[in-house]
Amino acid sequence: MQVSKYVEGVTFKAIYTVSRTSSVLYFFVGLGVYISSILIGYAQDPKPRHHHDLEPSWMLVYLYTLSIIYLTSLLLYFSGETHSRHCTHSHGSAFVRQGAFIFGLGAVIYTILDFLTTVLSSRVQDSLCHSPVNTFNAVLLLIFIILQMVVVIFHPRLNLRFEHGLSQLGLMHLILTNAIMWIRTIIKESMLEFYEVMEMESKDVDQLKEALQKNFTIEHLQDISRSVTKSGGYLCYEDLEDNFPTMYNFLQNWTPTLFPFIIEFSLIGCTLFFSMWNYVHLDKDVSIRRYAVNPREFLRSLDFTHSWMGFSLGALLVSLNFINLILFFKYSSLEDSTDEFISKSSNSAVNFCGSVASVMAILKIQQLKDKENVVGRGMDAALLYISGSFLILYSILEILVGANYKSNFTGYSRLQIVNGVFSVTSTIVQVIFINLTFVKGHEEKDDEREKKEIDYPARQETVFLALTNLSQWLIFTFEIQKTKSSRTEAEYFGPFHWVILERIIMPLSIFFRFHSTVVLVDSWKSNYPNNKRRQQLNPCPADISNSEDGPQAEAMEMENAI
Repeated sequence: MQVSKYVEGVTFKAIYTVSRTSSVLYFFVGLGVYISSILIGYAQDPKPRHHHDLEPSWMLVYLYTLSIIYLTSLLLYFSGETHSRHCTHSHGSAFVRQGAFIFGLGAVIYTILDFLTTVLSSRVQDSLCHSPVNTFNAVLLLIFIILQMVVVIFHPRLNLRFEHGLSQLGLMHLILTNAIMWIRTIIKESMLEFYEVMEMESKDVDQLKEALQKNFTIEHLQDISRSVTKSGGYLCYEDLEDNFPTMYNFLQNWTPTLFPFIIEFSLIGCTLFFSMWNYVHLDKDVSIRRYAVNPREFLRSLDFTHSWMGFSLGALLVSLNFINLILFFKYSSLEDSTDEFISKSSNSAVNFCGSVASVMAILKIQQLKDKENVVGRGMDAALLYISGSFLILYSILEILVGANYKSNFTGYSRLQIVNGVFSVTSTIVQVIFINLTFVKGHEEKDDEREKKEIDYPARQETVFLALTNLSQWLIFTFEIQKTKSSRTEAEYFGPFHWVILERIIMPLSIFFRFHSTVVLVDSWKSNYPNNKRRQQLNPCPADISNSEDGPQAEAMEMENAI
């Protein structure tokens, strides 16, 4: 009787709060178990042969399997009208969905290469690298990535019902899986980098003596070199080097480029599913129409008014950065710092231009009205602060290296300092401007009248900054991830220490550029009057007579496509 009295007093709000809290605790417990397993594995084997020796393989089976089951049920069952509604705004903008497609393809290729590595290693006699559970995990991860791509691209506005707490727990499980996918990728690529450093250190006695000056003993490095030779190397790569040299060369050249793709893909998954988790069983911002992917209507809805000058200058910077990439790879085989000098000179110029454009945009955007309702921008701002802080940290390290490291390349230390200062400055003023775009903008009710240039303050600068960040993202993805792009930092901090710093800092620094591009494109699209919408609201009489549903239906289709 006493129990039934307490049960009858339980409200839905209490059940909802308990479910929500339990899902958060589930995430932290799962993350703690994974990290603890990694640390225990390292304590038991301080010289692991590859990342599989550290990570709990059966936990990955559990994570991938449940994620696949939930994503499949989401696509086939929970996305139906009886179990979900659609938001008026997207949990991931159109540019995010395009990024999810591009990063997802890169993640798929990366996972296929991982799968081929384990399969080919199984053909090598007495190989210590092959494990059936690891091969199975690679297949599960591939399926998970494909299903997540489908959900992110085709269901970006999904508002799930409570479903006895299953929605909150399922979405938090997806967030946990993406977070662990991010961590294990960083660990894997860090160990690969360690292996390459060890291989270089073991080739020449002079390099061992140089490492001695960087707080590494000769005995330690020789012991590491012997362990590498004895174990067959990290990540099974030496098995491939001896038996499948073509595959080995392909992996060695492309994994540093492909690994940021899976990092960015996992971050997109975390942010989008967290936004969905926040909207579980909430009726606010509910759309009366179901969202459907419509690329044609999306392209029709874009209005490029007062954007071409910013687009042209931004495209010029993109071209210069593309030339920078070509020159970097052309001179990257040299012994001196020519490639680094070219890269940092170009980066300094781009950051300076970005700083100037951000300051101009901050001043001009004050002419826009304050928005009455600011929807869904808390997560965007938090991501900017977090990822931007990592980019600032990287730039500060760059300044410290330039101030304390004496390079043989004339003027390089000063350039290092200048590049770091411009990077910090451009990041700070850009974050300020982007936060202003969250609270400044036009009202759709004003679309009925024809617009002039005065109605588009800072739009040229917005599109310019979007292209600038896109080009910087390309540089960070395809150049900075290469070890040879930061030899100066590696010499100053020590190669092993720099590998750790780089693998922790760079993924979020790269994400800052991508996320900035996303929010800037969204600001360019939604913060300014749309003449296409005005034409839909005020069509000519002939257009009205030829339309069955009238202009309001066409305007609704345009809104649904965005």
